[in-house]
Amino acid sequence: MSFRFPHNAFIPYAVALLAIAALTGVLKVFGHHINPTTVALAFVVIILLAATAWGSAPAVVASLLGIVCFNFFFLPPFGTFAIRDPDNRIAFVTFMITAITVGQFSARVKRRAEEAETAKREVERLYYELQDSFERSSQAKALKQS
Repeated sequence: MSFRFPHNAFIPYAVALLAIAALTGVLKVFGHHINPTTVALAFVVIILLAATAWGSAPAVVASLLGIVCFNFFFLPPFGTFAIRDPDNRIAFVTFMITAITVGQFSARVKRRAEEAETAKREVERLYYELQDSFERSSQAKALKQS
């Protein structure tokens, strides 16, 4: 017996990866007019959107691709994974930590909001059950007294 994912389970990952790839392409077109900080912040926005929409796993995948793209395309020497300038090393490490942390945090906030909504629905359901029981009890009492 083999385990199969529903075909739509990969859609969030694909969309997150395509968004990072598309953003990389757009930013590369403007290459000389955009600094690494702008690139990093643009990637973080995509990661936040992925985390908010689909949770932490697609956000982490987007973070990892964003880290690779940021290093390879936007930090000199371009087209390599080497980073010569110590300031760019700091920027790279900062981006990496921020991207992963923001993705995780945003996904956690989304999960907590969903849990709060579920708890709210449960409290409402219990309230209506209690109200219904109280009405039945009151009716039973009234019938007993009459």
